[in-house]
Amino acid sequence: MLVNDSGCQMNFALLWLARDWLFDVAMNKQFVQRDELLLLWGVVTLVAVVRTQLAYLLAARGQLRDLTLLTLVSAAIALTISSLAMQRVGVTGALIGMLVGELINAVGIVILCRRPGPALLSVPA
Repeated sequence: MLVNDSGCQMNFALLWLARDWLFDVAMNKQFVQRDELLLLWGVVTLVAVVRTQLAYLLAARGQLRDLTLLTLVSAAIALTISSLAMQRVGVTGALIGMLVGELINAVGIVILCRRPGPALLSVPA
């Protein structure tokens, strides 16, 4: 597997159990939708970790132009959705936009990884 899921799950479980302390003491803030926000951050982080691991393959194959274009498109979509969603659902809309952008980027990277890459040059020994 590309990602150490048990480590991510353990960290998120500890964060979830300590959420009262985190919001009340460490941040000294109260949010109306704090549990939803924390869950969305967890999902966005998990998708971003997987996406980043997959992006290394494209970078190693020298497909940086494709990766840059995909990142530009997914970021523009994420910003647009975040802006629209924040007007409708509030602060969780920002994370919804981020999640959509990360998912578009991850799916795009998977598609690019399945395409044949450029021919690699052999280096003389």
